[in-house]
Amino acid sequence: MTLLLVATAALAVDGHGAPIVPCAPGPAAPSVAWMPGSAERGSWSTCLSMEYARSPLTATVVDAADTETLSLIGSATGLHAGMVYGFGRVGLGVEIPAWLAIDSQPEDSGATLGDARVYLPVGLHRAKVTGALGVDGVAELVLPTGNPEFYVGAGGAGVATHLVLGGQGERLGGSVDLGVGYQGGDTLEGLDTRLWTRLSLAGTWRPSSRVGAGAEVWFQVSPLAGSELLAGSPGEALLHAGFSPWSRLSLDIAGGTAITPGVGAAAARAYLRASYGVGAERAPAVVIEPVVVAPPGPYDVIVSVRDEAGQPVAATILGAGDAPVSTTGGEARLALSPGRFEVTVSADGFATQSRTVDLG
Repeated sequence: MTLLLVATAALAVDGHGAPIVPCAPGPAAPSVAWMPGSAERGSWSTCLSMEYARSPLTATVVDAADTETLSLIGSATGLHAGMVYGFGRVGLGVEIPAWLAIDSQPEDSGATLGDARVYLPVGLHRAKVTGALGVDGVAELVLPTGNPEFYVGAGGAGVATHLVLGGQGERLGGSVDLGVGYQGGDTLEGLDTRLWTRLSLAGTWRPSSRVGAGAEVWFQVSPLAGSELLAGSPGEALLHAGFSPWSRLSLDIAGGTAITPGVGAAAARAYLRASYGVGAERAPAVVIEPVVVAPPGPYDVIVSVRDEAGQPVAATILGAGDAPVSTTGGEARLALSPGRFEVTVSADGFATQSRTVDLG
């Protein structure tokens, strides 16, 4: 009887309903919804998250004597380690949970590993507009790495696919993540075997490169679940806030609650996450046009900076050791004497570029 109760509690809190995706770089990145761009070359991130979840569910189970028993599903505290790396067209991500405390489990299990997930994000399309706008596909593989002795996180193997649409502008961003998957069951026969669909929506606001906030909502349906307990439509809403104390490091806090009941939707859920990584850097189009004022010089050098859509980019130009010059309408002018110079162009959200210019 005890094992049945513990297994039911594990289903509610071990991430089956709301797995954390590998972290994205930057403050207040979503925890559940994918964002386009994870496969882009130069994008990578690794993170560690502390999670607390308290379930609102009660469950009816049957013991060996066919007696129905009502059990309160309790709370859990755990860690999630994740990473994602973009190789270009394809990326690789991993997420591994380890549960440290579950109040409904009578045995002293210590740390218990949950089901690991491996992700393969694929960049499908990138629109040539201001900001990063695109469509990604994500393949998901669930590995049954939970500890069956304690029935915590011991689900079966599973597969899933996600279609992700969204983008990130200078300040605002968002994504729509539609996932469909199947997971087998190792804990209770017929209780943890189902086809599921999940819709995740995320929005972000970054007033600067160091501060961010956001919100996300997810809903899940399991139309072919083996029990009424898993056939519900759980859903949660989460709020995020974070900052980057220094380059590449982000610290985030998130909290939320269930908005529709079901396994995986917690009455209260909180995350504390530290991530380290960088997003894919875009290269702006830089055109350098030297115009001679009067032979043999000086030269009036025009530097034009544009994004993928041909829109002007606010950039800083440095050439010949002079003071930096800011672009106006995507252009800047440098007065240079004859010779060989290196012109450096830097812009927020873009990769820094250097060009060599021969004059005279």
